[in-house]
Amino acid sequence: MITRTLFLIIFSVSINFVSSGQSQTDSGVACYKRGEYKEALEYFSKINEANTNCEVLGYKADSYRHIGNYDLAIKFFEQATKDCEPNYEMYLNLGDSYFKKGLINEAYTNFIKTYSMNPDNFEVNYNLGLISYQYGNFSTAKDYARRATKLKPEYIDAFDLLSDSYNSLDEYDSSLQIIDKLHKANPSNRTLLLKAYVYGDMGDYEKCVELTTEVIKSDPKNINAYYNRYLAYYKLNNKKKSCRDYKKVKAIDKESEIENYFGCK
Repeated sequence: MITRTLFLIIFSVSINFVSSGQSQTDSGVACYKRGEYKEALEYFSKINEANTNCEVLGYKADSYRHIGNYDLAIKFFEQATKDCEPNYEMYLNLGDSYFKKGLINEAYTNFIKTYSMNPDNFEVNYNLGLISYQYGNFSTAKDYARRATKLKPEYIDAFDLLSDSYNSLDEYDSSLQIIDKLHKANPSNRTLLLKAYVYGDMGDYEKCVELTTEVIKSDPKNINAYYNRYLAYYKLNNKKKSCRDYKKVKAIDKESEIENYFGCK
């Protein structure tokens, strides 16, 4: 009789615990999907480690990634890749966490794993292009960036990377062609600045001044336009106009670390 009672108590507690664990999981996942990552982690932290399944592990790791705690994100993503059946998103997010920690080699390794599982993923093509560019592998960066622009044509950062890759390879005509095509489809100050950067790299500083001035007319507080026009005027040895734009940059951002090439006062 005592044994039977004890068994019933244990069984009852076990059922309540499992039910509670599932409830915590469901609540945590719901918070995650609403973008409430800190709240999601509060629920996940209440789940006994022995009952933390692969679903919880993945959501927990990605919640830490979203709130910027990359150390814990890496810890739980690494655990998930070992204990669970990893998918491309797991490696992609692990790579992203390493990248944001500044651990580029580790990020690259996980992005390559992502690419091997899903070569048509836009993010991994862009990220591999970005790392290849940082490594100085401009031809490889160009290939990844070009693929990223085809996979997600509306993402201008991919075009920016592609343009930078062309510029680094001295393929300025190709760079201008893609920017002109992008600007025609969706005119913006961003694309005008991209074009100004190319002309600056080419040494056509007059054209760079023309394009940055066009941006400034429609956006008088565009610090990037003033900065690049400042550099162009410096290259043209126009101290008066260069110092004028130097002061504009400092007025917009007093903490700017812009080089004072002309000793502007």
